[in-house]
Amino acid sequence: MTDEQDQLETVVFFLSDHLCSAIEASDYLLAHEYSSEVVDAQEESDEILERLEKFHKFLDDIRTYEFLIVTKINQVRHWSLHLRQLDKDFRPVIDLFNASTMMVSDAVDLLGQDENDIFNGNSEPQRYLESRNIRIEQEQPNSGKKFSIDEGFLIGGKVELRDLLDVCISFHQSVERQYAEIPVEPDDGTYDVPGDGEGLTEGQEPFSSAH
Repeated sequence: MTDEQDQLETVVFFLSDHLCSAIEASDYLLAHEYSSEVVDAQEESDEILERLEKFHKFLDDIRTYEFLIVTKINQVRHWSLHLRQLDKDFRPVIDLFNASTMMVSDAVDLLGQDENDIFNGNSEPQRYLESRNIRIEQEQPNSGKKFSIDEGFLIGGKVELRDLLDVCISFHQSVERQYAEIPVEPDDGTYDVPGDGEGLTEGQEPFSSAH
């Protein structure tokens, strides 16, 4: 096997792995919901604080998966640049994916700002709920509220989750078709990382500074 083929297998493996992680994180995000009850005037302060903690955990979990989706897509974009150098025939598909996910490259900084604003007391959770288009349902005026995530969730407050998910699924299917003959993982568990000069063992992350 040539060095170029080794590199191609490595790139396809890591790109596919991050792509699957982004899709999986999206599924976990869509599964999240929280139901609140109307606060009773007779409730103890400890009970009210417990409710608040659960609500903030709900928001924190959402932000965690949102950040993971953005991070993983950026890693896919990173590996796709290596793939673009190795496979000229696949460049149009890669370019389409990168054009469709361009806003994600700047979203990490936006998410960091939201985290500081929301959880360090500089703003209100309501702003985050509205900016992400989180569904809020209330069956009756005096009943509790249900918070849930659908595919209209706005990643980074910019792009709908359904759009990113569709792009990732489509790109993953294209990669699978293009490289159907490439094994998912190198036989010896060592990955030949382009530009590093040395192999990478399973479990290690390449280009840590870029991530």
